[in-house]
Amino acid sequence: MINITDNANLPIRPKLSMLITDLDGTLLPRDQRFHDRDIQVLNELGRMGIKRVIATGRNLHSLRKVVPTDFPVDHIVFSSGAGIMDWPQQRLIYQAGMALGRTKEIMQVLDRRRWNHMIHRRVPHNHWFWYRRFMNEKSDFSLRLRRYRGFACMRPQSLNGLGVGVSQFIVIMPPLRNRLNRLRCILGSRCHVIRATSPLDNRSMWIELMPRGVSKASGIEELCRRLGITRKATAALGNDYNDLDMLRSMGSAAVTWDAPEEMHREFPAVGAGREGILNAFLCDINHPRSGNGL
Repeated sequence: MINITDNANLPIRPKLSMLITDLDGTLLPRDQRFHDRDIQVLNELGRMGIKRVIATGRNLHSLRKVVPTDFPVDHIVFSSGAGIMDWPQQRLIYQAGMALGRTKEIMQVLDRRRWNHMIHRRVPHNHWFWYRRFMNEKSDFSLRLRRYRGFACMRPQSLNGLGVGVSQFIVIMPPLRNRLNRLRCILGSRCHVIRATSPLDNRSMWIELMPRGVSKASGIEELCRRLGITRKATAALGNDYNDLDMLRSMGSAAVTWDAPEEMHREFPAVGAGREGILNAFLCDINHPRSGNGL
């Protein structure tokens, strides 16, 4: 149960209609405990009529382990845009899936390259997945298998075994940029290729292969369309490569202080401190140091 006294006194400019934040490493620190001040900020934003949105790569099963049902947000874009939840109502309002033909094409490419991968079922059951491992590398592929051992099974050779549908692929490998570039070159016209840093070992490279047009950014855009909010009236906060599309698409954006260096060159950085990350972010967009403020 969320029960925090609210006296946030926020630095909000009138044009802001939606605030979006990444979850792991941004709103949710590595100690897996939300900052009390951030809870205050979210409650105050709700009273002001500003929509509060979390955009995360977590699937719904994993999300519910860390975000209680009474958490003060309006919507959660999960699985990197494959699904959207109305969080207070606990209702799935949007889901995206991958066409069978496209799934087959991607499987063939990954098999030829002998790259370890996982194929996730459709939302909302995409914590279940099939996997194929070709080689042992210095990545957290095995760690993720152990973490999800009750939901993972070896990938069948035929697509007939994937009859329930697919939401996305995840290719797990060491952080080798040349492989990422090769994958983008081969599959970039057939699916959305999203780089992320592993939330398990904070080192391995996860490459999410999503249906074309599906990302955190597209999920936020879908919400804006439904709610009648212009992207100019939004502000987004993130911390990793898989947030880039979202940050570039919103009216204002910033990253956490520990985001990758190349993201710091594009966006201002904010730190949590004693006042929480959201208050620092709102102060930043209220007094922008560059041209990306509201």
